[in-house]
Amino acid sequence: MPRWNEHGAWTRLFPGEVDPVTGRIHTGPTEGTRLRLGDLLIVDEAGMLDQDTARALLTVADKAGARLALLGDRHQLAAVGRGGVLDLAAAQVDPAACLTLESVHRFTRTDSTGQSVPDGEYAELTLAMRRGDTPGAVFDALLALGRIRLHPDPGAWQDELAAIAVHDGRMADVAVVADTRQQVSELNAVIRNRLVAAGRVDDVRVVTTRAGQRIGVGDRIATRRNDRNLEVANRDTWTVTAVGRGGGLLVTAGTATGDVSRGDVTPAGARVRVLPADYVTEHVELAYASTAHGVQGDTVPAAHVVIGDATGAASAYVGMTRGRLSNTAHLVAADVAEARAQWIAVFGRDRADLGPGHAAELAAREAARDRQDRSRDRTAAAPPRPSAPVPSVPRPEAERRGPSLARGGAAPGIGR
Repeated sequence: MPRWNEHGAWTRLFPGEVDPVTGRIHTGPTEGTRLRLGDLLIVDEAGMLDQDTARALLTVADKAGARLALLGDRHQLAAVGRGGVLDLAAAQVDPAACLTLESVHRFTRTDSTGQSVPDGEYAELTLAMRRGDTPGAVFDALLALGRIRLHPDPGAWQDELAAIAVHDGRMADVAVVADTRQQVSELNAVIRNRLVAAGRVDDVRVVTTRAGQRIGVGDRIATRRNDRNLEVANRDTWTVTAVGRGGGLLVTAGTATGDVSRGDVTPAGARVRVLPADYVTEHVELAYASTAHGVQGDTVPAAHVVIGDATGAASAYVGMTRGRLSNTAHLVAADVAEARAQWIAVFGRDRADLGPGHAAELAAREAARDRQDRSRDRTAAAPPRPSAPVPSVPRPEAERRGPSLARGGAAPGIGR
């Protein structure tokens, strides 16, 4: 089993050793999770795979004789660490083993007869967002489609997004995406308050996380740490169906049904988990809203995306491609012209990580641009160079009189 030590280096954990994460004796992988010769290990969202983790994964796969398949979109959000793994892999494998998908099948719309049909127009717009070209034209098309919403201030988009999330009977059907953790925290609080007021979330018997979030029956939460014993993974989402006296939670992956005021919330799905109090305190958070990193890989009926000064091209592209039926961007702007300028600025920053070669090219461009800027700055700041004084030398009489008075006619170089 791979583990990272306190220095950030990868090490192998062998059976009989103490797991530094759980404190338990590592007994090795279970029979059902053991890699065998010829197994195919599929890594989804591989664009977020950093090089160090990829190296650890390849070491384990090579030792077992397993094969590895990387799936992902290189223009989506990149790894937190050194990225570009997809491009490095594509450069090393047989070209026949590298497949590129060019058609978009996710988006649908309802036609005039009420039938669900592919939404080719929006699919083309998402490809333009992916490339980052013609952002102004993309904005104009989204505005015409009603996919752009303007707000006078952040409080206005908070209220509207909370109303949208609460109005939907199945909150899991709507992705609410914000730029920062702070924005997400504020949105989660606003949405939860509305759900409490509507009687859909219990705020009497609750547990409080270390971050200060109150969680009760009916809340939608996310687990934020992988735990094989609890059978939960990072960013799995759940609905709380019961709060234990000791602070633990009973949760289900399906949508819960029932009346929280009577305490009869019943799990609708088969996946039920019990989260102990210490895990809840440290590794559980509300999940009504998320950052783009939290929704990458999700597909829902509708998505609402906050666009602001901190939004990068990859984040906007990810957020605006989560919804099958609709994707709406929300901007704080006084008018359409200001919103359009903001949208164009978004697609000029934080482009995707396309590997070391691409990074080197960008660095070289930035260095060249920096040299030009410094050269211009030095030129602008330099004081004018004083001219050398011209010595006063008496001129000949003929020169003082001018060419017309000189013997022999015109002066040299004039009239030739």
